[in-house]
Amino acid sequence: MKRLLTLIPLLAASVFAQDPGTSLEVARKEMQTYGVEIVGTAMNLDPAISDQFWSIYRDYELEQGKIGDRRVALLREYLEVLEDLSDEQAKDVAERSFAIQEDLLDLKKKYYKIMEKQFSARMAARFIQVMNQIDSVVSSQLSRELPLIGGF
Repeated sequence: MKRLLTLIPLLAASVFAQDPGTSLEVARKEMQTYGVEIVGTAMNLDPAISDQFWSIYRDYELEQGKIGDRRVALLREYLEVLEDLSDEQAKDVAERSFAIQEDLLDLKKKYYKIMEKQFSARMAARFIQVMNQIDSVVSSQLSRELPLIGGF
């Protein structure tokens, strides 16, 4: 698991080394591809429940993808106006970022409950732990690559 998680920053760094604005979607597609492998390895699923887990995971991924689309759109907008960012635009970016973070947390809570009901609290907690680790690594890489607001 730790070995797989170390691949995420390398993958993200190679993609973001290009242009943060145009490479966000490429990074998401790469994470979707490798994310399944990482989740599968980390969850260490019993074959008897594997199909049921992956069905739930696909639903999670679809919903998470919609939130990710909003995040990509926000980051693109931010990069487009960064040089001339007004206070009003900065406030909008911050508020939309908070809403995205809240929606992602709500999604994780929803799928924790689904996993707990279908499997167990331990398995649900492990799933959320894995999702949090992946999100943390990706967010950390994004934070390093995106320019800070300046000139205030």
